[in-house]
Amino acid sequence: MEESSLLIGGLVLSVTHAIIPTHWMPFVLVGKVEGWSLRKVMGTLLLAGGGHVGGTLVLGMIAGMVGKVIMKGWEVSEIIPIIILIMVGGVYILRGIGKREGELSKPHKEIITVFSLFLMLTLTPCEPMVLVYFAGCTLGVRFLIILSIIVAIGTLFSMSVLTFVGFKVSQEVKFQLLEKYEHQIIGGILILLGILSLLWR
Repeated sequence: MEESSLLIGGLVLSVTHAIIPTHWMPFVLVGKVEGWSLRKVMGTLLLAGGGHVGGTLVLGMIAGMVGKVIMKGWEVSEIIPIIILIMVGGVYILRGIGKREGELSKPHKEIITVFSLFLMLTLTPCEPMVLVYFAGCTLGVRFLIILSIIVAIGTLFSMSVLTFVGFKVSQEVKFQLLEKYEHQIIGGILILLGILSLLWR
């Protein structure tokens, strides 16, 4: 009974966590402003989502075997990805104001953008999920493996669906004002997401 409850709880928590705007909206916005294809947007999402899930699972496994003490001090480091998100937003605003692409070549800019999005998610593992692992530490390795599979599927599937739908909608909806001030608007949204993330901590 305890095992089933924790597995169901892990699934619900992974889906709920994935709905948070910072887990999918930046990919939609960046993909639109950069003119990325749906394939590139989804590929970047899965890369960053894989890092996010991987970080959560590693900490979860450690928590399940060692204990809750490993979470001490994490609150400070979780500010880093929020700062990265705000910085990316600031870069887009500056690009929109200056109307220049800078000295970096397009491939280099894409690498930096993808890496920034990857870091943003990888450095923010789902802390509540880690506690689920901790609660199930007495249920054995088999339970932890099953929980990991459920968490990975629930998180990546939910993020993928939201990103896919969001990107499709963004491609269909076109406004003249948005086209003119695209970089500034999207940069502002990314900064707002970062600020709200700080307030919600």
